[in-house]
Amino acid sequence: MRRAPSKLWYAAAVLGPLAVVVGELGFFLNDFAPEETLILDLAVGSASVLAGLLLWRLFPDNRTGLLLYLAGVLWAVPGVRSLGQSLLFGIGEALSGAQDAVFAHLLLAYPIGRLTSRPARVMVALAYSTVALGLARTLVYGPLACGCFRLQNGLLVRDWPDAYNALSIAGAGLALVVTIMAIGILARRWHQAGTLGRRTYSPVLGAALLLAFSILLLTVTEEVMGSAPRWMLLTTVVARLLVPLAFLAGLIRSTFDRAAVGNLVIGLESDSSRSMQEVLTATLHDPSLVVAYWVPERDGYFDANGMPVSILDDEFNESTTLIGSGGERLAVLVHDPALRSDPVRIEAAVSAARMVIQRERLQAQVLAQLEEVRASRARIVEAGEMERRRVERDLHDGVQQRLLALALSIRLTREQSGEAHIRDLLADAGEEASATLADLRELAHGIHPSVLTAEGLGPAIEMLAERAPMPVEVEVDGTRFSGAVEATAYFAVSEALANATKHASATKATVRSSVANGSLSVEIEDDGRGGASIGKGTGLRGIADRVAAYNGTFNVKSPAGKGTVVRVELPIG
Repeated sequence: MRRAPSKLWYAAAVLGPLAVVVGELGFFLNDFAPEETLILDLAVGSASVLAGLLLWRLFPDNRTGLLLYLAGVLWAVPGVRSLGQSLLFGIGEALSGAQDAVFAHLLLAYPIGRLTSRPARVMVALAYSTVALGLARTLVYGPLACGCFRLQNGLLVRDWPDAYNALSIAGAGLALVVTIMAIGILARRWHQAGTLGRRTYSPVLGAALLLAFSILLLTVTEEVMGSAPRWMLLTTVVARLLVPLAFLAGLIRSTFDRAAVGNLVIGLESDSSRSMQEVLTATLHDPSLVVAYWVPERDGYFDANGMPVSILDDEFNESTTLIGSGGERLAVLVHDPALRSDPVRIEAAVSAARMVIQRERLQAQVLAQLEEVRASRARIVEAGEMERRRVERDLHDGVQQRLLALALSIRLTREQSGEAHIRDLLADAGEEASATLADLRELAHGIHPSVLTAEGLGPAIEMLAERAPMPVEVEVDGTRFSGAVEATAYFAVSEALANATKHASATKATVRSSVANGSLSVEIEDDGRGGASIGKGTGLRGIADRVAAYNGTFNVKSPAGKGTVVRVELPIG
C-alpha cells in the first residue's frame, strides 16, 4: 500500500509553484528577454515542479521526483534578481547555475534516484562545485555589468573584478568538463542498457542528451564569441522543457504497464497455453526475466521445466524479487535491475502472480521430480553398463585365459601320451575345452564387446554384421562418442538385428547412422514380415528404456508384411 503524502510534500506542493510564479514574475518585469523565451522559461519551471511533485507523490522512496522538483524551483530563482531588493538580487545571482547541477544529479541518478557508479558521483560532485564557485563569484561581484538590472549585490563582500573574472572562467571551464562527462556517461549507459533499460531510459536520456549537447554548444559559443544567437538560447530552453515532459511520458508508460501486468496475469486463469514467465516477460518488457519456483522437498529453486535455477541472496539482490504468501516462500523473479526503479509495477506483478503461482509451482515440482527420476535411471543404466564391462573384462582376463591354458595343456599331454585310448580321451577333452572357450567368448562378446571400447561404434556394428546369418549393409563412419552413447546404440542395433533374424525371417538388413543438431541417429531397416512392437517383447522394451534414460528417443515402424524400421536418437552434447 502506498504511503500517504508527508507534511513536507504538502508544503512543497504549495511553495514550489509559488516560487516559480515569483521567480518568473521577475523575468516578466524586465523587457530585455524575448517574449517567447519568457513563456518557455515559465513552462520549464512549471513542468519540472509539477512533474517532480507527481513523481515524489507516487514514488516517495525514489529521489527522482524530489530532484526534478528542486530543479524546477531553482530554474525560476534567478528571476528574483529584478524584484527590487538587493539581497534577493544576490541570492538569485548566486543560484543562477544551481539548476544545472541538480539537473545533472537528476539525470545520472535516473531511474532509481541514486548514483550507482563512481564516475557518476564524481561528475555530480563537480557539478555542485560549480554552484560553490558561483556563490564565491557573487561575493566579489559589484554592479551588474550588462545594465539589465539596476540593483547592487546584497551579498557583496568586496568588489574584486579580477577575482570575479577568474572565478567566472573557472566556473565556465568546470561546467564544460561536467557537460562533456555527462554526455559520455549517458551515452555509455544507453549502450550498455538491455531491452528493458533502453525502454526505461529512452525518453529521459534522449531529452538529456539533447540538453547536454545544447548546453555544451551554448557554453562554447558564449566563451568564443561573447554572446550566443537567439535561436541557440531558445533551443537550450526547449531542451530543458523536454526533460520534465520526458519524465511525465515515462510515468504514463509505467502506469499503463502496471495495469497491463494485472490484466494479463489474471488472464492466465482462462488461458493456460501461456506460462507466467511468458506473460511477465511481455508485460514487464524484460526478455531476461526468469520465474523460479521454490520446491521445499528439493530445498532449491526450479524453473517451469523442472530445471534447477541458481539464486544468490534472493531476498536482497537488486535483480531478484521474492514472492511469498502467508510467510511461505513461493517463488522468485529474476529480472533486470532497472525494474527496481518502478517498485509499484513489481508489486503489481507479484500480487497478480500469486493467483496462479501455486499451479505452476506444482508443475515445476512434478517436473523437478521427473528430472530426478530420469537422472536416477541414467545413473542405474550407467552403473549396469560399468558392471557389464567389469564382467566382460574378468571373463577375458580370468576364465578365458585359464580355459585357454587348460586346452593347451591337454593338447601337450595328448601328444606325449603313448596310449591310443588315452590320446582319444584327451582329444575329446581338448575339443570340449575349445568349445567351452568359444561359448565363453560368445558370452563375453554379448555382455560387452571389447571392440566397442577399443575401436568404437562403427567397427563394433561391422562385427555384428559379419556375425549375422543374413547380409547386413553398414553405413556407419568411425566417429567416436561417449561410452554410454556407443553402448546404447550398439545394443539397440544388436537387438534389432536379432529380432529381424529370429522373429521377422528377414533376408537382408541395413544399418545407417548420422549426426545432426547435437544428436546421433541410428536406423536399422530389414525386409522381414513386420508386426514388431515395443510392447510385444522385453528386448525392444529394454532398449527403449535404456534410450529414454539418456533423454533419447526410440521409434519402431513395422507394418505387417512391409519390414521393420527401428530408429534411435541419442543426444551427444
